[in-house]
Amino acid sequence: MSEAELSPFARQTLTGVAGFEPAWLLSGRAALRRFPGVPSPITRLDLVWRARELLGPLPQEIRQALLETGLPATILEMGTRVAWLTVGYGEDDCLLKLTAEPTPPLEPPWRATLAGIPFEVETPRDVLAATLCSLEGQPDPWECENLLVLFQKRIDLERGLMVDALRRHPEFCTLRLIGNVAALLRFEEVIERREAMEELLRYILKEIDCLRPIN
Repeated sequence: MSEAELSPFARQTLTGVAGFEPAWLLSGRAALRRFPGVPSPITRLDLVWRARELLGPLPQEIRQALLETGLPATILEMGTRVAWLTVGYGEDDCLLKLTAEPTPPLEPPWRATLAGIPFEVETPRDVLAATLCSLEGQPDPWECENLLVLFQKRIDLERGLMVDALRRHPEFCTLRLIGNVAALLRFEEVIERREAMEELLRYILKEIDCLRPIN
């Protein structure tokens, strides 16, 4: 099975934060890199700290750790639970998303090694729950690509929609998710995946219809 490659700066970024404490879990597209159909190269890394309510000083500390390895890092946006950094120069940079996630993992993380560096990776089930919650919050072509990979891999989307997303975010609303995915059909970034996205929407609508009570 071919694996999606990390971009040069994504690989250097992962190396630069490998020994960071407190330890993080790799999530998002990079956690799915062994799956067929994952777009390559991967230019974004998602790092998650589980059982943590707030990021606190972690964005500044991650930036400092990267600077000490010689990588230019800039904080683009910093919230209480999510922060974004860019690492690199211009078009060749890596986008780094940092997330504090108070809920425990749904499954024990996997162990992985890249360029001789060991780290822990969220399972597809946890990546799916995170992706659903992110898309429910806003239409995001990147997250939709990840959801399509998981859907085509036949990861249990029904459980993700009806159970796991709610565990992660009790106010999760499948109808908001549908609205945001439907809105993405107008985005140029996903025009090549329109047919697959329409199939995904039909599947979700079918699942919701099956849950309606019979009068």
